[in-house]
Amino acid sequence: MEDEERSSTSNSAATVTSSQTQQQKLGEKTQEKDEVFSELFLSSPSILPISEAERCAVHGKDVLRAEADGLKAASAAAARGGNSRARSSTFNRSRASTWRRTTPVPSGPPGGSRQVLWDWRRWRKPDRLRVIAAKERELEEKKSSVGKGKGKRRQGVTIRRRKADMSPFVEGQDFYEEVREYKEHFLPAINAEQLADEAVLQERLANWDLNKLQEEGYCLTGMLAFWMQKQMFGMPTATFQLGPGITLPEHRFEKGTQVLLSRVDPLKEQPIRGSVISTTPSQLRISFQERIPELDFGAWRLDVGRPNLVFERMRTAIMNMSVGPDEVVQKEQEERRTPAEMGTGEWKEYMLQGTALRDVLLWGFRPELRSKLKNAKGKAEALGAGEGDEVVVEVGEEYEDKDVFGGIDVDAGDLDAAGASKNASEKNMGVFAEDQRIQSWARRYSLPTPLLMDGDMVLTGMNPSQVKAMALMVGNRVSLVQGPPGTGKTKTIIQTLKLLKSHFAVPQPILVCTYTNVAVDNLVEGMANAGIKPLRVGYGPAIRPDLIEHSLHHKLEMHQRAPELKKLEDDETRIQEKIEDLHKKIHELADRMGISFRDTLNGKVTARFEGRVRNMTGTLDSLSRQIGMVKAKKYALQQAMLRDVLEEADVICTTCITAATSSLNIIDFPIVFLDEASMSTEPATLIPLMKGCRHLALIGDHKQLPPIIVSQEAKDIGLGVSLFERLTQEGNTPSIMLDTQYRMHPNIASFPSTEFYLGGVRDGTIDEQGNVIPGLTPPKSVYLEAIETPEEGDVEEAGGLFTSPPVVATGAEAAESRVSAVISKGKKRASEREDLCHWGQPSVIFLDHEGAETTKDRSRVNHAEAHIVASVVVDLLLNNPELRGSDIGIIAPYVAQISQLTRIFNTDLAYQTSFKETLGDHRYMQLAQIEIKTVDGFEGREKEVIVFSTTGGD
Repeated sequence: MEDEERSSTSNSAATVTSSQTQQQKLGEKTQEKDEVFSELFLSSPSILPISEAERCAVHGKDVLRAEADGLKAASAAAARGGNSRARSSTFNRSRASTWRRTTPVPSGPPGGSRQVLWDWRRWRKPDRLRVIAAKERELEEKKSSVGKGKGKRRQGVTIRRRKADMSPFVEGQDFYEEVREYKEHFLPAINAEQLADEAVLQERLANWDLNKLQEEGYCLTGMLAFWMQKQMFGMPTATFQLGPGITLPEHRFEKGTQVLLSRVDPLKEQPIRGSVISTTPSQLRISFQERIPELDFGAWRLDVGRPNLVFERMRTAIMNMSVGPDEVVQKEQEERRTPAEMGTGEWKEYMLQGTALRDVLLWGFRPELRSKLKNAKGKAEALGAGEGDEVVVEVGEEYEDKDVFGGIDVDAGDLDAAGASKNASEKNMGVFAEDQRIQSWARRYSLPTPLLMDGDMVLTGMNPSQVKAMALMVGNRVSLVQGPPGTGKTKTIIQTLKLLKSHFAVPQPILVCTYTNVAVDNLVEGMANAGIKPLRVGYGPAIRPDLIEHSLHHKLEMHQRAPELKKLEDDETRIQEKIEDLHKKIHELADRMGISFRDTLNGKVTARFEGRVRNMTGTLDSLSRQIGMVKAKKYALQQAMLRDVLEEADVICTTCITAATSSLNIIDFPIVFLDEASMSTEPATLIPLMKGCRHLALIGDHKQLPPIIVSQEAKDIGLGVSLFERLTQEGNTPSIMLDTQYRMHPNIASFPSTEFYLGGVRDGTIDEQGNVIPGLTPPKSVYLEAIETPEEGDVEEAGGLFTSPPVVATGAEAAESRVSAVISKGKKRASEREDLCHWGQPSVIFLDHEGAETTKDRSRVNHAEAHIVASVVVDLLLNNPELRGSDIGIIAPYVAQISQLTRIFNTDLAYQTSFKETLGDHRYMQLAQIEIKTVDGFEGREKEVIVFSTTGGD
């Protein structure tokens, strides 16, 4: 075996050093390099050999020669039992030290080989690890001298990550003017939006009486509470109820709702904030940041609240634009300590702040460009341009900057043109600029006809625009992928992540964020099915139950050291109870002496009680030290467990807002993929980028849902324009549009394609003969039957018809009569026909009615339209035995309309009776499976039938 090791090491042109020799030469520079590269060679992925002629055509002989050297070194390491795939994240030093102590190490990389064969951050900044590696070995050597009886075994260096205290951002520093413009633009908009958001809550609490709050479901009073024995998702959780078995009145406290807890009035006392974890007909389970004294006594009031954390995190992200990750690394290097100074066995490591993409993100905030834009807007106002009129600003060639935006060109016609332009630096290709494998793949798959090579990952079911989008995302440090409905955004993201993590085995941590929890869950599900290891980070109740096994909380519960953590938590609780009991006794003693609690602790007592007080305060000090030690151990263990779980994952998935959670401070994220980028405000989009991002892919569609903004002032400032849309308008960032939709019948897809995408979206739902693929034929319904001759004024467009519904029952009629007429008509038609000619039916139809809408708590509701929706759903279930409730989705843009529809399909007794009599018990059960949500709640989802209640549409 030793001969084999010496042979393989010599083939890789590396010097082998024995473990004993390593310990003797800790201070030598050559040995320091060996320590760094030991783990880095283990991270090298196995690459299948391909034709040398084909490689030369793409890379050139020099690159091939360097690649061959690197592969030999990687193969040698693998032959010695090394791990062929980098599972660790940026700072997995414990595994590295274990391997270094038992395996000979190559002295350095083969001459001229690709840097991608080594850990991304350590190879680029190796100095920051050398001291750590030396200290690890030093501590390991000391283990043998530690007495066994004392039970003290040093486990190596403890890395303490913390936020760096950076110097003030002053004039003259890079991007100072741009950052100042950026802050002046967005901070007032965030303030205005927060004020408007809080005003909704304050207005409701101040102007509505208690009866109205209760009737509308915003308030529950007389609630009794008790603590649950087990914490939920790591937080103290209490159960609230009116009494054992008493059903709660209709309310708005859904899972994830922010709650204000008070005794009488949240406006007259300081409310306690919590979050609803789960609900039952008679109980609410609410989690809090910490246990609330005397929660078990007396009655409580619950009010629906609004979160402020979102705005604070957006402000923090904007302020972090003044910092670059390279500046943090430089500060860390300047403050690093020698092994002699690291006597405590701890190493300070700074969390990366800011992003390395400021030149791209702030390009539109250059002072000269902002001045030109303001002048243009001023002229437009002087000329009387109305709201919504487009203002065109001629930027001019002097503002075009290919050095900032250049990269892989997906519109190139040959390999040379597909590569970076001569003026574009390597940094524009992102963190993969020096990985010739990835750059080769990106150039070859950017061609109109991709140049395939042996060993390339097979891209099954991917159309040309999706493949080009993959090349764009990996080949450019900032890229935009526009995905119209049904064009496969999620699939493209997952395949790109699979390419990076499974095929190229890149060691960099990857963060994937979206605007909504629903979209995060969709991505997690797709990644798990594709063989990628996702880690779902987020608030427990917001995660789909079938995906809990991928959640951070579940992984921590299943961690092998979880029992150890549980014991520390029990110890902390036990000591805390003793401290509280002692506090109570000191309070009682202070009351007997007629002095304050603080004076008692300070010893200002009578001689009679002096000895007793001294003993009690001494015990209190001892318990305080004990609980401090337990908390320190618990924190260190939690950090170690977090590091293990994060390092085991391929991709970290969360929402933009949750990306700032402290659980993710254990690691930096140089690569960020952001789905639904057009639905998120720009400040919210910045949050995941402020963890050292160097490579960003924004996926979205600014022709669909924009960010939801409450304040008109914030809209006027520009908070409603997403980062995706702004970069698209600026026109500098590499972008592509996915051009084939697979979700809808062509008649449905034709309208958005023509109206929003200039006819650029093709139909992937048509076979080679021009027939619509099976499964997209319209269901049987009296509403979808072809109308013989449209009357004057009827509109036929996009394969659908505007028409009056067969029955519209309004007013004070009983619920049975509201639906019975259309049901009877549907039964009659179903009995008169054996089948419908599906090809003769429209795939979309617009039902016009004259039902009046009303305003409800800044929202809108239309009762007549809700009745029509119920009629349509009953008709669909009646005439389509194979159609399930889970195949139907009901969408409305207003929360009040959602509440009305939910009431009709779930709790209204008159409707439930009519539904059951008409559909029968078996088909009636399908109603509970129907999803009723707002537009953003259905983002990225698919259903066989969608019923859209416009509510406020004219």
